[in-house]
Amino acid sequence: MGGCECGFLFIGKIVLCFPLNISVAEESYHREDDYSRMAFQKMVRCRPVIEHYFAETIGIKKMKIDITRKPPADLFKNHGRYRLGAALFLAPSLCGLLLIAWIILSDSPPSDTLEMVAFGLFVVPVLGFSFFGGKLQAYKGLNPAEIKELAALMEKHPEVREYCAKVTETGRQPIMAEFEACREWAEDVDFKAEKNIL
Repeated sequence: MGGCECGFLFIGKIVLCFPLNISVAEESYHREDDYSRMAFQKMVRCRPVIEHYFAETIGIKKMKIDITRKPPADLFKNHGRYRLGAALFLAPSLCGLLLIAWIILSDSPPSDTLEMVAFGLFVVPVLGFSFFGGKLQAYKGLNPAEIKELAALMEKHPEVREYCAKVTETGRQPIMAEFEACREWAEDVDFKAEKNIL
């Protein structure tokens, strides 16, 4: 298998860990050849820059949730934008993936130009897809373990219980971003309380 093909398969492994999971990618990093390592390093370096560019270009601001206040009225303001962005980047990425598969499986003579076109068509959109996909994670529902953890936080902290009650009044259940905000707030309160006791 050629260097480009190893790189294609390596990038595919990273994408399957959507959004880009550096810890998982590092496992592959130590098992692959120098070409794959170079591709990994470039993606790691480029991702923060590209994410910042996307955020600045389309006017995305970091979601801020204060559980001591009412649930933000514009919480889902960017949800549709994220879904559209993910779909727009997914389409060319899938085309690149199909082209990569065709290059690997076909009996046609090797073409460095075609390989690099496929590689570029696949990698660049994947970075955008990873950005928007990561943003969409904040809107997903909670799994049973997270629901159980949130229930424990509600029992321990009246503020968390009050915020979740306000969310329920809007006709929906807390989303991942709100769960993480509640957990971070509770951890901060517990840490301060423990510090004062000591």
